[in-house]
This record gives sequence, structure tokens and C-alpha cells, in this order.
Amino acid sequence: MIQNCNEQFLDDVIRIDIVPASRCDIAVPFQEPVTETAGTKTVGNDVVDRIGQPALTVAYTIDADEEAEGQAENDELASLSQDDKYEAAGVVVTHTLKVPVIAGFESVRTSVNALHGTDFHIVLHTADGSRYLCYALPGSCNIRLQESGTLTSMTVNATLQSMSHVILLVDPDAQD
Repeated sequence: MIQNCNEQFLDDVIRIDIVPASRCDIAVPFQEPVTETAGTKTVGNDVVDRIGQPALTVAYTIDADEEAEGQAENDELASLSQDDKYEAAGVVVTHTLKVPVIAGFESVRTSVNALHGTDFHIVLHTADGSRYLCYALPGSCNIRLQESGTLTSMTVNATLQSMSHVILLVDPDAQD
């Protein structure tokens, strides 16, 4: 039984990263505030970013000089819905992200194929520099492409389940 369905169009989001969970160093269960996930930590002599390199990035504008593997361009609003369901373990939130893509089709196809069967997290970047995390429970991720026949547009559909709604990532360097 769905208790709450909240769909929002992400008009203030300028970039969406889909990051394999294996590239992230986030403690489970994490505790709020999630200050350490936005920064780095030192392991031996290496500095490790808590949110690793994305396998797929979709942005509203990409410089042609900076276009790289796993990057695509978007000109329409992405949407994110969050459905709450009460399960035996507590509230489970299903995040469903739909991102239209207008360029970088082959790169997107390659990245989505690589993400099949893997756990990933979604990071939303806003124009004011804030970052938001859709944190996935293990084994709950699904990603697919919806393509038009003319290949002038495609949509990335990503779904994951979580024990929380979208989480604001706090940059520890920005705190007083």
C-alpha cells in the first residue's frame, strides 16, 4: 500500500551522477547529518573521495572539449518520484528517476549497459552547489534506456529502493 507518492521536476538540478556503490565509501548504516560523505578521507597515504567517480553523468550543458566517456547532455527537466511503502523492516522509499538525454547517446548506452546488475547511488547537483543523495539499498537498483526510433532523444530510467528520502550532502569544509 503506497502511503505517499511525491513526484517533483528537478528544475534546479544542473547535473545528475549515477555512481556505482562499489566506488563509494559510505558507512552503512550512516547517521545524519551525513557530513563525511561529501568530503574525503585518508586511507594509508591515499585520499579517497567518499562519493566516487560516476559511471554516468547527465548535465544540462557540456563543453565539447570536456565531453568524456559516460557523459550526456540534457535539455528537458528530469523528474524524480519517491514512493513510501510500509514494510516489515520499516518505511522503504522507491526512488524513480527519469532523465531525458539529447546528446551522447552511445556513451549513455555503454554506461547503462555497464550499470546493469550493479548497485548504484544517484547524486543530484544543483545550481547553488548543493548535492543530494539517493542512497540505494543493496540489490535494489535497476536502470534502463527508453529510446526513440529516430535516435534524437532517449530517456534514462533509474530506480532504487532506500530507507530514506533524498539526503542533503553537507560539505564539511563549508561549515562554520
